[in-house]
Amino acid sequence: MLSEQLLAEAKAGSIEAMAGVGYTYLYGDGTAKDYNKAVEYLIPAADKGNIKSQLMLGHCYLNGFGVTKNFAKALDYYLRAAKSGDAYAQLEAGNVYHYGWGVERNLITAKQWYEKAAAQGNENSKTALAELKGI
Repeated sequence: MLSEQLLAEAKAGSIEAMAGVGYTYLYGDGTAKDYNKAVEYLIPAADKGNIKSQLMLGHCYLNGFGVTKNFAKALDYYLRAAKSGDAYAQLEAGNVYHYGWGVERNLITAKQWYEKAAAQGNENSKTALAELKGI
């Protein structure tokens, strides 16, 4: 359930609280899903460097959750988190390049991101690397 305290902290500017509220609305964790409200809280947190918010916004822009679908913005947010070392964001950045979602397909760049994620134990990246064997 979305606590009043978490909501108050988010409204007061706590980056971690904004990320938490955004997560709660995005995934319907204890409250009804509300993509518009999720994005409202995730954008300022992501722009202040919150890695998980950057990752979640990547998903929002990739899928059109609460925003107009925009592959370039999805990649931008994924790359922000990926460059900070988030393995799941590295996987997603690899996927964008692997499948050419809004960018020119680039298997070499995809492989580089998958390798970074796999080095951190991300199993999905290891599977993707197996698909790209020989590149």
